Amino acid sequence: MAANAFVVWHVCEQPWKVEEEVLASGLPLPLNISGNPCAAHSEYLLPVRRSARLGADQLPVISDNGGPRRVPAKSAVESLRVEPIRAAKPADQSSTEMSDAHQRLRSFLTSEMRMSHIYQPVMLKCLLSAGGSADRTAIARAILEHDPSQVEYYEQIVQNMVGRVLTAKRDLVRRDGRAYYLIGREQLSDSEKRDLISICEDQIDRYLEARGKAIWEHRRRQGRLISGSVRYEVLKRARFRCELCGTPADEKALEVDHIIPRNHGGSDDIINLQALCYTCNAAKRDRDDTDLRGNSKIYDERETGCLFCEVGERNMIAENRLAFVRRDGFPVTELHTLVIPKRHVSSYFNLSQPELNAIHQLLAEEKMQLAAADRTIVGFNIGMNDGAVAGQTIMHCHVHLIPRRAGDVAEPRGGVRHVIPGKGNYESKS
Repeated sequence: MAANAFVVWHVCEQPWKVEEEVLASGLPLPLNISGNPCAAHSEYLLPVRRSARLGADQLPVISDNGGPRRVPAKSAVESLRVEPIRAAKPADQSSTEMSDAHQRLRSFLTSEMRMSHIYQPVMLKCLLSAGGSADRTAIARAILEHDPSQVEYYEQIVQNMVGRVLTAKRDLVRRDGRAYYLIGREQLSDSEKRDLISICEDQIDRYLEARGKAIWEHRRRQGRLISGSVRYEVLKRARFRCELCGTPADEKALEVDHIIPRNHGGSDDIINLQALCYTCNAAKRDRDDTDLRGNSKIYDERETGCLFCEVGERNMIAENRLAFVRRDGFPVTELHTLVIPKRHVSSYFNLSQPELNAIHQLLAEEKMQLAAADRTIVGFNIGMNDGAVAGQTIMHCHVHLIPRRAGDVAEPRGGVRHVIPGKGNYESKS
């Protein structure tokens, strides 16, 4: 073998990989801690980050400070000792002299941290590398080193997910406006910071090696990017949980998915978007072969003579792509409001998910408008009549938003139960 040949070592949970030829002719590399051909040692990590290119007569080993040291190949087997990562010591301090901040952070990184993504070690590494403080954008850019995507999206991740975990829940980081500060940063020596950064890198690499590129696939599959602000609004509307299985975002990465796909006429409007975990979205694609090519046209359906199909724009208080708001012609209380799908559909149960999203969006917006306009409004009844026997007289679905005020009836208890006379006061013994 040529004198300038080299080997690339990688830290991994599988047998250590030699990606080029063995270090020197005759050496049975890679080796384990006993000097024998290596088997899997998931709890032992060679502290050479990502790749270390060494000369043909050299082999990396652990020195006293936990960093790599080069020794002649002839003594490699005798000198190679790989210690558990938790046992490595900083160069300028013994284990008993570690600062409190270093001990807390090291303990969290090596034994307490539960990773559903790489965000936590990335954020801590960023703070450590920046001297203990960094703003949200800088932390988002650190995440983008592993996923070239939108900084705005990851700023929301920092603020609402990982930032909350490391601040409120773990008390490792303090937030001040857009900036985050590592608690105890002034106590950390340079070698302690290097040690913690090294652990962060190991945790990131191990997670990526175990999960692979799949953790970012949801960002690549969707073609034209959805803006970070819209993506965040969809996730917030879903309470950061999958809308099919309920899995929270801190357990599995969530995707923003089109209910009606773009190539089937679906729009990027927020009412056509839903939050799904990676598993549910992939499963939906795998088993859903419904022909959706005509779906976008159904929203144009109108019926001649229908009061709500022929309502003029001047009677609309607000609207979005699939629904609108108007006042009730025979109000039960002042400002009694209706939220109505634009498509002619008689039953609430025949509404599509985008229509439900559109109606719920307008209900929430109108509730806020009414409450702001009239301070005497302190409650609402929300409901609908579905079918003639339930009292429906206009066979075009509509949702009632009825403002309630203190004293508007003598006994409000029972609410919608009063649709059946005598059944409203369920606490009455009579």
